[in-house]
Amino acid sequence: MKRTTILADESVLLELKHRAKREGRTVSEVIREALEDYLRRGEKKKTLSFVGAGRSGRKSISEKSEEILKRP
Repeated sequence: MKRTTILADESVLLELKHRAKREGRTVSEVIREALEDYLRRGEKKKTLSFVGAGRSGRKSISEKSEEILKRP
């Protein structure tokens, strides 16, 4: 592992310390887990929740929404 430094609001750091103590873990463990979770979520395919919500009269719109939205 490699050491790094972050800047965070005091309230966030205080909450982080309380959570670590409550869970019987170190602050570093909690931060590592949070970073891993954050990076994992970013890898998931993002979809727009409103696609297919309306009616255009064209069935292919909701089926091809990703392709249509990527067009220049």
